[in-house]
Amino acid sequence: MTPEERFNNELLYVLNQIKQKALYTRKDRYIEYWVSFVEDNAKITAEKESLILDKLEELGAIKIISKDASPSDIMVEAYVYSLEIKQPKFDELYDELREPLRKKEEYEKKSVESLNKILGVLKHLKDEWDITPNQRTRIAHNKCYSWVQDCGLNDFYELDSILTILQQEELILEAKFINEAR
Repeated sequence: MTPEERFNNELLYVLNQIKQKALYTRKDRYIEYWVSFVEDNAKITAEKESLILDKLEELGAIKIISKDASPSDIMVEAYVYSLEIKQPKFDELYDELREPLRKKEEYEKKSVESLNKILGVLKHLKDEWDITPNQRTRIAHNKCYSWVQDCGLNDFYELDSILTILQQEELILEAKFINEAR
């Protein structure tokens, strides 16, 4: 995992925590957010969590109203933050970081059979791309027919549906069936 991916995951974790706390907080109150130094099973370290809160304020997603230490007799056990969510930036950032997870969740709902069909079509497209990179490629009707058979598709309509999905996912720019007879 790259540092950016790790950071984005930790950022999303904190955003989720804030969002959850906001659901339980009255509208006329600030959100109370605890960063504990004594939890052994925390998803991220308390230091990173505090840094992320500062970063979220820098990004304009939250405003830190106050930060107080919750000391015990021996040490500081936690920082207690009072936060205000700044809209629309908070939701924009949250949605941006959630998007890859939404796509993953969407694909997890698909059957193995349908995913194999999509991967089969992608493989055929990659093979065509390897032959004629950086160009628009025309694929003959009989080749498309062999794709339908190779990928276990029912018909050209299913191939068209898969090509539409690949366009929506921005894996291909354009796909359309044209009449070969001229």
